Amino acid sequence: MDITQYHPVVIEGMGGYDKRDPHPVARQVTKQLLRHWSKKPPDKPLLVLTQGDPPEPSGIAAITPLVALHLGVQRVSFILMSTFQTITARMQTVTGS
Repeated sequence: MDITQYHPVVIEGMGGYDKRDPHPVARQVTKQLLRHWSKKPPDKPLLVLTQGDPPEPSGIAAITPLVALHLGVQRVSFILMSTFQTITARMQTVTGS
C-alpha cells in the first residue's frame, strides 16, 4: 500500500480511561469531518491512520474504527520509527538482549 496515494485522516484522543460511549463521539467526529470536507474536499481517497492502540471498549481505540466505518474507508496502523527504535533500545536494555 502506497499511503501517498491517500488523504490521511488522523484522529487523536484519550485512551481507555475516556469512559464516554464511543458511538456518539464517533458520529460527532464524522459529522465534523464531513462538514469540513464539504467546503474543501480531499483530492485523494481517505485513509484513517491509527497509532496501533490496543483494542479497548472506550477511548480513541474504540472511536477510530467507528469513524472509519462511518466514512466507509480503510484504517491502518503505523509506528513512528524513532519511537519504535527508542522502545526497542529500552527493551534490549531491560532484557539484556
